[in-house]
Amino acid sequence: MGDSTILYGLLRVPSPQPLLYFLPNHAFRAEEIPELDGAILASLERNGVTVVVREKKNWQGTNEVYDMFPRTWAWFTSRFDRTAEFGNWEVWELRQRSTD
Repeated sequence: MGDSTILYGLLRVPSPQPLLYFLPNHAFRAEEIPELDGAILASLERNGVTVVVREKKNWQGTNEVYDMFPRTWAWFTSRFDRTAEFGNWEVWELRQRSTD
């Protein structure tokens, strides 16, 4: 999420979802949000994403942009925990489910 998407190129792995950069009116239009929200969420789940590197703050106001994708944002905020941070980035990992 954010400029951390450069990690895909550095690691030589494809993005696990169809929208590489969350930039309104550049990477997507407002009317595309409902369809993109479902596509992003389905792709993240299909690709088994368990770690997210999230930029804390950037010039476009990170949270405001992610909030535009309510299903994806709810999935992320309800299933992941912040486990580390370095500089302007946070590492979020999928919460381990209890076997109780």
